[in-house]
Amino acid sequence: MSFSRYFKLVAIATALMIGYSPAAKKVSSGKIRNASGPEALHEPKGKGGYIPAETGSRATKKDRFKTGDESLIIIGLPDGSSLTINERTEAEMAELLSEDGINHNQVNILNGKVNFDVQKQAKGSEFKFKTGTATAAIRGTAGTIGFTSLMKPIASLRNGSLDIHDSSLNTKYNVKGGQTAFSIGKETVVLDLKSSGEAKFLNEIDKYISDPALENSKDLVIKLVQNADSSYQVRKEQLKQQANCEITPLPDTVYSAEQKVKVKCAKGIMVGFQDTPVMSNGEIVELNVEWEASLFGAKKISLLCYIDSTNSFPCGDLTTYYIGDMNSDQGNEHKPLTITTSSPAKVCDPASVTIEGSFDSRGTNADLRVKHGNFTSENLIPFSVNGNFSYNIQISDEKGNWIYDQVDVEYTSTEFGSETASLALNIDKTCNSVNRIPPKIELLNYDSLSCNIRYKFSNLDDDINLFTVTTDNISGIESVITQTNPASSTLQKGRHAYVFKITDQAGNSSKISRTLGCYKKIPGAYVKIPGKEIEKLRVPPPPKSFSNKFHKELRFTVMGLPGSDPAYIKSVKVTQNKKEIESWNENQINSIMFSVPIELTRGEDSEFDITVKLKSSQKDLVAKKIYQVR
Repeated sequence: MSFSRYFKLVAIATALMIGYSPAAKKVSSGKIRNASGPEALHEPKGKGGYIPAETGSRATKKDRFKTGDESLIIIGLPDGSSLTINERTEAEMAELLSEDGINHNQVNILNGKVNFDVQKQAKGSEFKFKTGTATAAIRGTAGTIGFTSLMKPIASLRNGSLDIHDSSLNTKYNVKGGQTAFSIGKETVVLDLKSSGEAKFLNEIDKYISDPALENSKDLVIKLVQNADSSYQVRKEQLKQQANCEITPLPDTVYSAEQKVKVKCAKGIMVGFQDTPVMSNGEIVELNVEWEASLFGAKKISLLCYIDSTNSFPCGDLTTYYIGDMNSDQGNEHKPLTITTSSPAKVCDPASVTIEGSFDSRGTNADLRVKHGNFTSENLIPFSVNGNFSYNIQISDEKGNWIYDQVDVEYTSTEFGSETASLALNIDKTCNSVNRIPPKIELLNYDSLSCNIRYKFSNLDDDINLFTVTTDNISGIESVITQTNPASSTLQKGRHAYVFKITDQAGNSSKISRTLGCYKKIPGAYVKIPGKEIEKLRVPPPPKSFSNKFHKELRFTVMGLPGSDPAYIKSVKVTQNKKEIESWNENQINSIMFSVPIELTRGEDSEFDITVKLKSSQKDLVAKKIYQVR
């Protein structure tokens, strides 16, 4: 029977050496848990040629594995991670080392596909897959990676995260749990698919993504893959109902690295974990589960069920917490909760803090959480490795947490009670990665008569801001603003270009630019017309048959304005014998001196009235000129 196409590797025995530190243990080999099929081959150290792979034999660095049709090889690694070499696959264990919980593993896939279920990796660990020119780094991930039948890379995750770098294309991208990445033509697509991570599903969609006729039909391929995903999910749900499996949970805490998992399924259903599946006859069957005895912490055990040789599905996951024998010679001294990150921790660029430390996890019902302001993390016990924890908190004004200058870590357990440790933070608000939200200024109102402008600020919380007023490109008043209360500024006399700008500690700013006038009442302003108010003109009569009319120019000046600035004038009107003959509004006035062409008639008097309105809304300025023509 072939299991390589149907056996989904989800066998994380998350090896966490948490709580205390026995002597460092160096492990440089894994174990072949299952070798089945006619072409399950193993080449130790990559030398001497392939020989039949044997269940129980060691897997070490440089070993090669090769499978043909209807064959598979399952490899268990020291930290509890597992690899499945699917049928028609060749792969090399390029690196394999676990020392004191720090792993350095790399698998080079030459062709085919490899299922993986990798535990949470300790800081400093590496777990990589290489497929041709692409390298994938994983962290706490379960899925499948390898090649399509056209030898194009494909990666599919059930959970976790995968960072891929393709040196040939100089591209980097990320694949998350529930996503599948593959190439269509020269383009890489990443799709959200519920069946992601399952090798059988990838084999089903290979006919679409490896069809040369569809190489330039991206949208069609995506649609076909999505339809296949929906159909696959329907079939899987039907299989679950048919199998009717019941799995007995493991205790919350276990003291032995060897456990028996009890499963009861419908008659004829097979169930397995890493090793060869066991047939259920409608009664309870027991599966042996084991991990490295020196690796303590949270364990996850994923089971796979088989309806027949062509139909399989994940039965479910079991979790437990392995603390080992507390009475063993590994030491009983309590390890108090400790934060190893230097205090105070500076927060600038990046705008985050990583809290690292250690704790004693031998206690049962353990709970480890990081608290910052109003935020409390999830229980970090399952994500900690070797009695060490690491947690990152993003800090910024956008997050609303930059006002809290301390992080607390709380650890509780039945045996050791409650412990707390704190880390002081030095949050640098001059860093624009921390201080991201610019302050804002909004104009409320402006009064040209009182020469006052009012505005209000926002986004000032917990920041120090510098407010500046620039007049005609000359910087003036500077003041420190910390509150959002409305404020005001007094304008200079006349019309000027103003810039009102507020800047925070990180250089973020906003501004208002306006050209504004200040027009207070001007005592002593008047209109000056050359000569006397009444001017008598002696004009000889015109030649016979000519008109009695003749032309002259009326000149006048608005006096007493500050700086002789015409900006103070709102309008000017000139009438002749009560009839308007000329006018100017403020947009047309650019001088305090005016000239009006007028028409006079011999033998008549002409009265000219000049009215000047100022922007200060004071009483109009008026002047009169009378010409008596004789």
